Amino acid sequence: MNLLLFILFLGSLTWPSLTSDQIQTLPQWPRTLNFSMFSGMLSLPNTAQKAIHYVFITKTGTNIQNNNYPILLWLNGGPGCSSLQGLFLENGPFVLEDGMRSFNGTFNIWAWNQIANIIYFESPAGVGFSPSSLEINSANYNDNTTTWDNYNALLSFFQKYPQLLGNDFWIGGEDYGGIYVPLLANLIDQQNNKAGTKINLKGILVGNGITVPNNSIYHTVDFYFGHHMISNEYYQNFKKYCNGTLNSTNCKLALGVIDAVVTGVNPFDILRSCYLHLGSSESDKTPFSLRERAENSLTKLPTSETTCLYIDGITNYLNDPDVKKALNVNSSITWSLCNSKIANTYAINSTGSLSQYKSLINSKKYRILVYSGDTDSVVPFGDTESWIKSLNLGVSQSWRPWYFDGQVVGYVQKYNGITFATIKGTGKMAPAWKRPEAYTIFSSFILNKDLPDDYFLSEL
Repeated sequence: MNLLLFILFLGSLTWPSLTSDQIQTLPQWPRTLNFSMFSGMLSLPNTAQKAIHYVFITKTGTNIQNNNYPILLWLNGGPGCSSLQGLFLENGPFVLEDGMRSFNGTFNIWAWNQIANIIYFESPAGVGFSPSSLEINSANYNDNTTTWDNYNALLSFFQKYPQLLGNDFWIGGEDYGGIYVPLLANLIDQQNNKAGTKINLKGILVGNGITVPNNSIYHTVDFYFGHHMISNEYYQNFKKYCNGTLNSTNCKLALGVIDAVVTGVNPFDILRSCYLHLGSSESDKTPFSLRERAENSLTKLPTSETTCLYIDGITNYLNDPDVKKALNVNSSITWSLCNSKIANTYAINSTGSLSQYKSLINSKKYRILVYSGDTDSVVPFGDTESWIKSLNLGVSQSWRPWYFDGQVVGYVQKYNGITFATIKGTGKMAPAWKRPEAYTIFSSFILNKDLPDDYFLSEL
């Protein structure tokens, strides 16, 4: 009897922390889920002015106990945009397709939590449901503060769920996640070398990620010309007036002319429709501007991160009082996909994350994969290829096609320390727009398998 009482006592110490954030299901989702789901706030040290909202879903068929499956932290970009985009639009178990205003209750058969547990952070604080009373300025919102807040939020997460600390840990993201992800991985690597909590980091993957912010404009214009979206005259003027500098009057005029002819094309996927967000805020209707990028290249990125994207469904859903209650968040917060004030103020480091990639590669401790949907004009595949080649890594596997369902769906090349893959015919949000292909990339990476290189194998 004494042994039984002792076991019950131990359970009383751990069980509340496991269930206080647990949610059984969400509105419009099935009543019974075959995975566990948690949502709440992660405290940050030495401040009561901000916290990070997280959602955690376990691998399908598992719960929080006796769970030794990999963990993926997913970070969407912006900066200043919510990673709930990933959960509800891209790689989560139930997703809203473009044009859908409500969930249909159908499980996403390409959900990434079929092989891993997934954490979603709304980061930095002030984004989505993550509360912040800090003044929005560049001192409070920059890559350094965001990286440390993400790291400290992870420590808080593992304090809530200490039984998961030894699990293999991966970080993934897209867009400005190309900055967030390698910076956080490097910080984890540094902190793991010190006394204290050690996170079992195994590697990172980034899709259409910004890496060197100032370089992307040149590759975007190359992309436009290569896809016959601008004339040879406009292209030659750009090369003439913007060679080595984006700040001259003639360069800005050349970029303005290019902007005028590509306005109305979805910049995140030139093959997809452009949704106009009728009735939404004016910032959602702002055309994606090369000239704006040039004028602000040293300090910030464009504010119109939702240009042409269909966000009405997720915005309405996450502002439903019943959804907020289920997610254990402050009902007074009006959720938006991106915080334009943070995006306008966030201090961009012009050197980007290239040195962090170098450090991770040189450590020889981590697997790294970057992939590009090849119809994204904002961070085009040529941009990613360019910075990878600048690292002067040896090629371990030559460029080749990879397959899904018997078809060539992209190309892949392995370097010593990093793998680069493309996905044909899709843009920045590949996990939403090419779900099978994106899932294949993720699962192959996590399981340390090559992407299918044979017609027949891809059909198995």
